[in-house]
Amino acid sequence: LAMIVNRENEINNFVKKPFYNVILNSDNGLALKSERIDEKEVAEALCDKCKDKDIVIKDVIEENKSVSQPLLYDLTTLQRDANRLFSYTPKETSDIAQELYEKKLITYPRTDSRYLTEDMEATVLEVLEIAYEKSEINKKVENPNIKRNMDSSKVTDHHAIICTKTLKNFDMSSLTVGEKKILELIMIRLIASVAPKHTYKATKILAECENKEFSATGRVVIVIKAAAITAIPTKTERIIIIAFLPLFACFFSLISCIVFPPYANRFFSSSTEKHFASLKSCLY
Repeated sequence: LAMIVNRENEINNFVKKPFYNVILNSDNGLALKSERIDEKEVAEALCDKCKDKDIVIKDVIEENKSVSQPLLYDLTTLQRDANRLFSYTPKETSDIAQELYEKKLITYPRTDSRYLTEDMEATVLEVLEIAYEKSEINKKVENPNIKRNMDSSKVTDHHAIICTKTLKNFDMSSLTVGEKKILELIMIRLIASVAPKHTYKATKILAECENKEFSATGRVVIVIKAAAITAIPTKTERIIIIAFLPLFACFFSLISCIVFPPYANRFFSSSTEKHFASLKSCLY
């Protein structure tokens, strides 16, 4: 009990503190970020020290990773995603899902199962085609793995939430904004659940300037599948494609086709830019 009370006090007494990252931008667009720095003066000093200095690339780490297909929605996971993506409360999502159910566009929503019964394979294949059309996903999943969603032993009173055959001839324009969003979540989740794994190569570059460590991370998508289908972005994320890195007195003179998202822009505590020879800019 004391641990809970102490933790609660820590949360209640938490005070936000600004922090800084020094960003070294190369001529080719590669952004290397320092570790977190609590004091602005220290960050500024590091930025000044790196002026006219070379970057030494210490290591390049590549690792193949994958993201498994998601299971179908039950009510709880649908509410969670609707809150994360659209800021809907659990009750709002539940009410919207109930409206869709009463319009016979989705199956019973108040379920705690994320599986279907084994006798639903033909139905799912038919509904999957409807989901492609209504969700406007242009490319269909090749050899969809329907059976991974089927396990009668994990279905109690009601199976997972999916759209229905009624949707095929339904006029989507008659739905409210909220109904369209929730229905889209359900359709896209069905498609993503039968897709192959999303596979990508994660890359991390470790560098050094003035005895301080900097790093850049990114990924190259190998197979755009389940994770990409599942994502309904609320924000557009930019990426930079780097064909090669120049020789900054480094151990690696050529690294081909690496994709780096410029997440560093999210950490800028100041927009002051300092230009120098080896690096394009240093932002802190």
